[in-house]
Amino acid sequence: MQRFKVTATIQWDFDSDIPKISDELHKAALEQLGKILPCNICARILKIDELKERKKKVVLGTFKPEEILPHISGSVNKKEFKVGNEKYNIRMNSHRYFVFNSSLNCVSCDLEGVKFLLEKHPSDKTPHFNLYAEEDGELILMTKDHIRAKSYGGEDRHSNYQTMCSICNNLKGSANLTLEGIKFLRTVYNDNKRELTKKQLNGVLSEVRIALTEDRPHDWVSANNQNNINPCDVVLKCDVNIFRNSEVLIAKSVYDEISESDGEHIACAKKGSILFPVENKNGRFLVDFNDQRFAIYHGLTEFVSV
Repeated sequence: MQRFKVTATIQWDFDSDIPKISDELHKAALEQLGKILPCNICARILKIDELKERKKKVVLGTFKPEEILPHISGSVNKKEFKVGNEKYNIRMNSHRYFVFNSSLNCVSCDLEGVKFLLEKHPSDKTPHFNLYAEEDGELILMTKDHIRAKSYGGEDRHSNYQTMCSICNNLKGSANLTLEGIKFLRTVYNDNKRELTKKQLNGVLSEVRIALTEDRPHDWVSANNQNNINPCDVVLKCDVNIFRNSEVLIAKSVYDEISESDGEHIACAKKGSILFPVENKNGRFLVDFNDQRFAIYHGLTEFVSV
């Protein structure tokens, strides 16, 4: 019978009172290794690296939505918040805050954000607020989702943002899905998350996601898409500015920054205004309003019962 020599690598973590990497530390590690290996195995320490303690985010305070939302502003000036005896100056002009001010609920699963945590990550110079919902005793981060995914031409502007919980957002990824598709993925996730391993669950979700997207056109259409939209069943969720450029009138949220490429500002439309959609394509409505026709992202509108 032929004999062979096998060389293998083993790695493990261990604590030691020896403060730095040295011959003494190598000796201690070798002694520890000798206790777990059979006596006929030759062992030597090739390398020891110091493990850095991973710093975690710090929660500085908890606030109710009504304590935060009224202070959201387009101003760059900071707002002071107190937590015990500590004071923190926070900028309140983040796009995320404006999105949450429009809706605290996930557009897919309707999970509601119920608390703002003032948090500071190790890499942050200053703390900021994150909105969280609660589900099954756990905190779920609420996120700013792109209505039309960036991979399909969606823009980084308030008009193209919507509130979505981190679970639904992760399930959506960059896929070309309707809200109904995301809701269905969420149902599949909820029904199987305790029954399958993480690898099995990811496999199931991937198959479902592919099935939901393979017949979808790249010019994204909203889940609220209806070929025959009845008048007076769509209203504005926020104030908008209307601009004229060389192509068509465009409506943008008042929270979006104005640039020269937007064209001439010609009008405003107020939150709650009734719209008359005449076309629904590429993530936008083409609507009639006050004898004018303009294009607007679906995310700035909502359907109402008539």
